[in-house]
Amino acid sequence: MAISRLLAATDGSRGAGVAVGLAAAQAKRLNAELVVVAVIGEHSSDEAEERFDSARRHAEELCSASGVAYEWVPITSKSPVADAIVDAADERGVDLIVMGQRGLGAAGRFFLGSVSNKIVALSTGAVLVAVHSSKDDAGTVEGGRLQKIAVATDGSKDAQRVASLAGELAVSNSATLSAVHVVTPPPGWNKPSFPDSDAILEFAAKVSEESFDAVRMATKDLDVSYDEHELHGSIAGQLLDFTEANDIDLLCVGHRGLSHPGRFLMGSACAQLVQHATTNMLIGPVPE
Repeated sequence: MAISRLLAATDGSRGAGVAVGLAAAQAKRLNAELVVVAVIGEHSSDEAEERFDSARRHAEELCSASGVAYEWVPITSKSPVADAIVDAADERGVDLIVMGQRGLGAAGRFFLGSVSNKIVALSTGAVLVAVHSSKDDAGTVEGGRLQKIAVATDGSKDAQRVASLAGELAVSNSATLSAVHVVTPPPGWNKPSFPDSDAILEFAAKVSEESFDAVRMATKDLDVSYDEHELHGSIAGQLLDFTEANDIDLLCVGHRGLSHPGRFLMGSACAQLVQHATTNMLIGPVPE
């Protein structure tokens, strides 16, 4: 899946600035088109109008710094912010929405942090949630480059699609790529008294291999190598710990995954990850 058009959503907040900066940097690396949107209500205050103009000026600065041309799309809408952004992305054939994890609070009334989860739920395309870090104002290393990318896999078709996106971004950023599979075994499975613990380990190893096969298939035509990691525990907790321990710049997960009991990357983990992520997160498109 090639990324040819990105959409960045802004409300003038610091979090939105992180999103626009990251989107501009990635548009440059991917040689992709960039659309920047801002949503304002029909009956906005003077303060909101001023922040709207400030968001436009800041977007201009960030895109100019990356040397990227962009389309500025102001949206006046009665609809909720998330709906308006997803509609704008659908109308323009966007491959990737980029947005901040946190936005303005009630005083700003543009782009609340809760909007990120709603856009992930509504969008049929891929969504990248940009998380501010201490590295720089783009939430990435210098120049907007993502140096370390991790992709969670459970062997589903959804995981294969997101692995393809992760591979494309790894190539364009000259980044390292890690494939991560999380096994969620029953409580007490690793204790000597637990029945059939060897069988559980054998089954987990088999499913892990199938999961990594999905990444191999997705990246076989790309000039990228990756390492494999099998983790045990809760999905969200293990992925969050892995990203922090390994200084990951972008964690890629599927929109939905396998739902069989004991399987490993279910869609319900997405909301937890978006809420608690300390690094940039890409949620893959909805399976066709």
